[in-house]
Amino acid sequence: MKLKSLLFAGFALAALPFSAARAEPVVLRAITPWQVEYDMSQALLMFRDMVNERLAGKVEVRYLGGPEIADPGNQFDAMKNGVVDMVLTAAAYYRSEVPAAAAVMFTSKSPTDLRKSGYADIMRELHAQAGVEYLANTAGGKKYRLYFKTPIENPDFSGKSIRVSPVYLPLVRALGGTPVNVAPNELYTALERGVVQGYGWPETGIRELGLQEQTKYVLDTPFYSLDTALLMNKSVYDGLPDDVKEELQKISVEFESKVEEKIGALLQDENEHLRKEGLNFIRFSPEDEALFLKTAYEAGWNDFLAQNKTLIDANPGLVERLEVAGN
Repeated sequence: MKLKSLLFAGFALAALPFSAARAEPVVLRAITPWQVEYDMSQALLMFRDMVNERLAGKVEVRYLGGPEIADPGNQFDAMKNGVVDMVLTAAAYYRSEVPAAAAVMFTSKSPTDLRKSGYADIMRELHAQAGVEYLANTAGGKKYRLYFKTPIENPDFSGKSIRVSPVYLPLVRALGGTPVNVAPNELYTALERGVVQGYGWPETGIRELGLQEQTKYVLDTPFYSLDTALLMNKSVYDGLPDDVKEELQKISVEFESKVEEKIGALLQDENEHLRKEGLNFIRFSPEDEALFLKTAYEAGWNDFLAQNKTLIDANPGLVERLEVAGN
């Protein structure tokens, strides 16, 4: 099913009278930027199963697919505009709409602790301004790291072309590397042909794309918190009965905890598999590692402040609220 078909289906559903639309369970169409095997897509399936069990007869979440349904960079708009109802995605794919969503990368607490500290409430406020309902932080405590095909001995990336997303761009530039924009499904070929010598990726997920076959070194210095979140079209959310919305919020809280448990086991399993396949886990000297991390957080945070200057100026105290609740 293509995006145009989904668009037609979305309009058709919206055209139904309220009573007719409510005669059957409300169907929430969900997508992800990744193929179904990827752990974050699997997380959405977990959420789907929780909702479909707990809200049986009232709500049904249907997973439509990943990038074959819509380009990752267009999925947020598809959800916001009602082509689909829900997306589990990364803030890197919708920074133009909610640039402040990237703030979560610079937190040091787990998603469940961020929920307790009020950080999730701040994210919900910021996403609501863009017409989106923020349901859950789906990072599960996972971080990012860098992977290389050629040797790397220190945090001087001069002469190296590194595949980036907005997450890694400030860091790669600060370390002298050449950032290259490559779609995830084209990264294997880019590595194979020498277009890039390294890439940024979360701590899990490279095996689903076969990237371990073109990777020799894992820089075992994780940084930033993953920026993934489960989002929903706000108009659709607001149109649900109050008891359904209340249960969705409860499920979202429990879902965050379940993802944390799953990710912890996945990280250990991922590293074991990568080592068995011959990848070398490397670290810089203590001094260089400290420099790498300092550069990562300073470059990333300064970029965040620059990208959100208008929002920050219009909301005195926002930065302080984010820092206090996030760390």
